[in-house]
Amino acid sequence: MISVCMATYNGEKYIKEQLDSILSQLSACDEIIISDDGSNDNTINIIKSFNDSRIRLLHHKSVLGSSFIKATRNFEHALMHAKGDYIFLSDQDDIWKNNKVKVSLRYLQEYICIKSDIEILNGKDKIVKVKKIKNTLLGNIITLPFRGCCMAFRRELLHWILPIPNGVLVHDAWIGCLACMVGKCKSIDESLLFYRIHSNNVSVGNVNNSFCFKLQYRTILLYNIIKRCYLNKFKYEH
Repeated sequence: MISVCMATYNGEKYIKEQLDSILSQLSACDEIIISDDGSNDNTINIIKSFNDSRIRLLHHKSVLGSSFIKATRNFEHALMHAKGDYIFLSDQDDIWKNNKVKVSLRYLQEYICIKSDIEILNGKDKIVKVKKIKNTLLGNIITLPFRGCCMAFRRELLHWILPIPNGVLVHDAWIGCLACMVGKCKSIDESLLFYRIHSNNVSVGNVNNSFCFKLQYRTILLYNIIKRCYLNKFKYEH
């Protein structure tokens, strides 16, 4: 069973096209978990108009903080309700290529977590090579080579991921770094989705953070990863 976890907020402009691209690749027993963060446009009505039993719509109470914090908590809410053996992360405004699920599942038989390249939509067919996953935790912390919309992982990773600590600002770095600590991960040299760039992208927010902020964030992320790994190891050994 596949669970696609999607976080939405005022996504009326693109969400229908994205849901169409995902549903066409799912079987009758798969699911899309949509956690909505209080949309005040037509997003909810569009989702309901599909009238598809595979779609589970959840209403998330938005938290205070930056757009990154809001998105992380919204994705966490969706992940908490996922039932699938294979879990995909999805933004509300991209388009999945029609082989995304098939290719991803092939790699997920061997790897606990995978991520693919992306192709910029309306960007003259430009393929963006996402940073390679490193072999060390420190390498991944420094480069943060994870983008949620490109990622999928096996269910066994969930008990490491949840709950996401309050100090962690972005869910994808948290998930990716943890995955590399507990299993084999893979960067797929193939574009499996069209990534839409527009003025409201959360993932292309403020890229002008100071060096001190970046260092502080990475230190907090590293601390929480080591803490989670230690506590989980202690829990399952005792």
